[in-house]
Order: sequence, then structure tokens, then C-alpha cells
Amino acid sequence: MHDSQVNSLLSEATKHVQIADHLLTVTYKMAKDPKLLLSVMEHTKHGIEKTAQALALAEGKYHGTDDPVEAFSSTTYGKKDAEIITLHNSLEVTLKKFKEAPMAFRKEQRFIIADEGFSSIKEVTPEELKHAMQTLKRFVHDAHKAVVGL
Repeated sequence: MHDSQVNSLLSEATKHVQIADHLLTVTYKMAKDPKLLLSVMEHTKHGIEKTAQALALAEGKYHGTDDPVEAFSSTTYGKKDAEIITLHNSLEVTLKKFKEAPMAFRKEQRFIIADEGFSSIKEVTPEELKHAMQTLKRFVHDAHKAVVGL
């Protein structure tokens, strides 16, 4: 039963990777709308979560009610891959700031999230997300290899 759940989760993660990659490399290039970068971040975050959940489930560390990324951090893989946990946390914070921010706007090819008075500003760029996508692709690829090896 776990094998089919793990494979299903990895399949979902792969779909999130494909959607985020298409949004970033095709749609964004054509539309040049920085708000698309938020969708890329959301799909990247979901891809990390599905992959983390699959690996934690494969190791018996995920029990359905846990935070999948937190459960992943206690696995053999999570202890080796702090970069993916840092990336997930960064995406989560940025998306939360966007939802709470009274102000978000486009400046050139960047998406700016700011609070009133501009005391806290977060900038999202395509280059930053390209790096995040590379990290996610590696993570999903390594997860597929690890699951096959179990």
C-alpha cells in the first residue's frame, strides 16, 4: 500500500515541477507578468511538500497528520538535504508575506512585496526561481532514485 502512495505522491510532485517549469520558462517569458512568479513559487512549494511526504512515508516517518516537510527532516534524506528544507521555508515565508502584504507590485521584471511604509520589502525575481526550480528538480529526481532503491 505504501508503495502506491509513494509513487502517487512522486507523480504529483513531478506534475508540480512541470507546471512550475512551464510557467517560468514559457508563460512568464511570453507574458512578462511578475505575478506569474507567485504561481511558480506555489507549485515549487507543493512539489517540495509532495516529494518530502513521499520520502517520509517510504521511511515510515510520515503518519498523515504530520507536516510532511517536518517529517521529512527526520528522515535519512532530510538530514542530508538541508537546502530543500531552507528553500521550502523561504517560499512559505514569501507566500505568507504576499497574502498579508497591503502592497505588491511589479518593478521591471521583479515582483515586489512590501508592507505599509516599506519597512519590509521582499523582491522575487525569475533568476531566484530558476535556482529554486533546479533545486526542486534535483530533489524530485533523487527521490525517484531513492524510492526505486528501497
